[in-house]
Amino acid sequence: MNQSLRTAWAFAFLAARLTAATLDYSPASPTPAQIDDYLSRKHSPMAGMGNVFSTYGRDYDVDPRLVVAIAGAETTFGQHQCTANNAWNWFHRRTCPASAFTSYQEGAEHVTRFLRRSYLNRGYDTIELIRYKYCASGCDHWIPLVTAFHGEMPVNAPGAPAPTLPPATPASAPADDNRILGIPLYLVFFGGALFVGIWALKALRR
Repeated sequence: MNQSLRTAWAFAFLAARLTAATLDYSPASPTPAQIDDYLSRKHSPMAGMGNVFSTYGRDYDVDPRLVVAIAGAETTFGQHQCTANNAWNWFHRRTCPASAFTSYQEGAEHVTRFLRRSYLNRGYDTIELIRYKYCASGCDHWIPLVTAFHGEMPVNAPGAPAPTLPPATPASAPADDNRILGIPLYLVFFGGALFVGIWALKALRR
């Protein structure tokens, strides 16, 4: 293998690794509130389970966007299921009707755990590779749908820094030229006017 071909393979491998990293849990993974908001907008019966998806994603190092996106592609986020609480069409008992879960929470835990154990840890670490093991038939739209749902889900962008307020400027003391012998000018004028008024009143009484 010549040097240029080895270099091309190295870049391809690096690109694949960078793509795979996006399916792991990370600080950019959506928050429970963001997941709930997304599922609510999709009219999913799993709305309100954001904390469940986030917790299992963190526990098994799987971005919850992947788990939610697969549910979107398989059952329109749980709206069209072939068995109870199985929004992922996960045939853990060979056929879908036999593969019910007791709750969506159980299903989310099971799917997240085995996405890590049976897919990501075994090299099925891109949406394209996962499709070839996950989806057996009728899969023409699987990759575009999972990719689209995964991409449109919100990410946990760092919050904007708290605004920094400028230091308070102490109020300046009145200037000395507004005082006479330390007495404010308005008091001097008021006292002078009062004195003139009293003097004028006494003069009129004479």
